[in-house]
Amino acid sequence: MLTDSQVLSTLRDELPPEQLAIVVERLSRLPELKPALRDEAVLSAAISASARAGIPARPADFAFAALGIDGKPDLQALGPDLRTQVEACLQPPCGEDSASPAWVGRHALALTSLLEADEGMNAVIERVKSEPRHWRAPLACAWPYLSEQETIVRSMIDSTDSDLATLATCLVSNLTSEEAADFMADAAPNRVAGCVRRLQSIGEHALAEQLARKTLFNLEDQPDASQQADTIQGLVDQASAHCIVNGPEIAQPLLERAWEESAEMRAQVADRLAEVAASAGDPVTCLEARHQALAASPSAERRALVAVAALACDRRQDALSVLSVGADSLEERIALGLVHLAAHQDEEAGRDLSSAVDGISR
Repeated sequence: MLTDSQVLSTLRDELPPEQLAIVVERLSRLPELKPALRDEAVLSAAISASARAGIPARPADFAFAALGIDGKPDLQALGPDLRTQVEACLQPPCGEDSASPAWVGRHALALTSLLEADEGMNAVIERVKSEPRHWRAPLACAWPYLSEQETIVRSMIDSTDSDLATLATCLVSNLTSEEAADFMADAAPNRVAGCVRRLQSIGEHALAEQLARKTLFNLEDQPDASQQADTIQGLVDQASAHCIVNGPEIAQPLLERAWEESAEMRAQVADRLAEVAASAGDPVTCLEARHQALAASPSAERRALVAVAALACDRRQDALSVLSVGADSLEERIALGLVHLAAHQDEEAGRDLSSAVDGISR
């Protein structure tokens, strides 16, 4: 078995300088394949396979070399023993040799076999999502030979953090972070902005940064993306991207705007709920909703509506307490007049309502 220094020496000797860093970064994502690097025959076979393909070595090259497979796997050419082992991988896992490169290779073949058995990409996705940690390395090794890769991205990008981590590992062990971000953005253009912060939280900092840059570029370059950015979620996503790329001082005003707009949105929802409750003859729910609207986004009109709702619950003192001192706005003067009417204070009511009429006339 080769030592770490011998592995690095071999990689330096066999790989072009521009590929060395790429290959080391890819393999570092899958510690299950480290024993394959120390096996001189497997290392040599994997490097030869990638050289013939004209691309940097991928995890698949090492996993399949560990099984004695040179280059692209052909399921029909598998020997009977290996075929039996591959079929067994689709049964409940025993986990005895899960750190073995051969184990990864067999499970990667099992995933590709689902496609050849006409079970389709949905079967692959279902299998991976059932135990994402178990299938993370096999999926990364099967990736180059899976059709409909975009379907995998769309299925896993909005799923659990474990699924997202599996997707990220799969992509960055086969592509550069920039290429992976481009692939995600092309596969799910309207959904990638929302996963930037999640990628950061699970430790995928390089991919998160590239996806953040892609998000900000799209906002500047595509009118549809700019319109989406004006929504509350769009502002939050944009702030997350800016925080990574340009710093928190750019993100903060966007989040403050999102906060204000979300508060007004909550207030409007509460307004509608109050109207529906009033129509249904439920004054208690109406009053509670009016209070919620006022708390979310205070205004003179909402103070007046709380006062009117309190009157409907025969709570005149509450109605008075919510109105501002002096009841300067038109809406509050009308509400104050109604409170006085309810208290049979006709003179005060007349004064308030007359003042409101004068305000309308101006």
